[in-house]
Amino acid sequence: DLHSFPTRRSSDLKEGLVQHAARVGTILREGIAELASRHEAIGDVRGVGMFVGVELVADRATRAPDRELTTRVVNRMRDKGVLLSACATGHNVLKIRPPLVLSAEQAGMVIDTLNEALTAG
Repeated sequence: DLHSFPTRRSSDLKEGLVQHAARVGTILREGIAELASRHEAIGDVRGVGMFVGVELVADRATRAPDRELTTRVVNRMRDKGVLLSACATGHNVLKIRPPLVLSAEQAGMVIDTLNEALTAG
């Protein structure tokens, strides 16, 4: 009988998703920010929840956009199964917007894949 199963209110589900997005988004942002210590091309990491922007620059001091690197990183990430896109006027900001069901482990895989893509240049 379908009516005998416990149900969750939509507000409970929404609250759970919001908390999950905040937790996993923090893992993504902090992990990518840590990559900036190894990769001079990362000029900035910003975002809210699991929506993350990673600005790639040719020079941190001038913050000159690195459009070519951004394109290579997007393509390398896609080849490894991570879909993201580039945006901004300089076409140099990686736009990471994973599904809300992304796990902490999967967030770690995104960070590792980004590290590999940036290392390859």
